[in-house]
Amino acid sequence: MAAGTFFKELGDLQSNGYGADYRTQGAIYARMSDLALAVFQAASPDGDDADKMLDSYLRWTERSGLAWDLCRYVNLVSDGYAAGYIDADGAWSHILPAAQEVQKNFASWHEMADNFLDGRLIWNHGHDERFELCLSLLLDPQQTNSVWNQIPWQTDLTK
Repeated sequence: MAAGTFFKELGDLQSNGYGADYRTQGAIYARMSDLALAVFQAASPDGDDADKMLDSYLRWTERSGLAWDLCRYVNLVSDGYAAGYIDADGAWSHILPAAQEVQKNFASWHEMADNFLDGRLIWNHGHDERFELCLSLLLDPQQTNSVWNQIPWQTDLTK
């Protein structure tokens, strides 16, 4: 990925991301009758995702897809740092606001992980056991080397 593409992707994730579509579509599906939703699902190539978007929207409303987008954003910043597109200070100037947004919108690592998996489920059009396994390991209190067990959720991120 070229530096220009990297910064464009960062901007896209910052302003929209997939979650914006998940929320918009989820709200539309929530207003549909069961019959209208079933007809839409049968007639549309995207019909299989309607249930996933609806379930996510009903569970998370305005937070549907949020952790998916924010975690992807932080991952992209990390990749940009590794590629030399930004320095460490630049990376932290992107990561800290994203981490603050995550902390503001979720009550725990577990809740953030659940939201992330819902977003990925929609994006991937199905479950991916590898991601579910990784998140379960990060959340497992027996995994003392997990950064999620080493850094308390309520860590002060205003510094």
